[in-house]
Amino acid sequence: MDYDVSACEKSWYKGSEVEIRREFGVGVPGFGAMGTLSINGVEGYGFLASGYEYVLFIDCGQAKFILGAPGFEPVRISP
Repeated sequence: MDYDVSACEKSWYKGSEVEIRREFGVGVPGFGAMGTLSINGVEGYGFLASGYEYVLFIDCGQAKFILGAPGFEPVRISP
């Protein structure tokens, strides 16, 4: 199934301010985690690379995605 993430609700979180757990999948200390993750108790599928500062949570209704990596952060766009 394809998802148009531009139509989904997106929220940025500071990684140090949320609880993130690996529910199912692969995790390698020093590298990251991939699989079913949860952020503040809400499960989604995602990938987190070690060293992330921010986490992007994308809610597409039935599908939820959790992404984070060094340098992956919200950007303020000024006119």
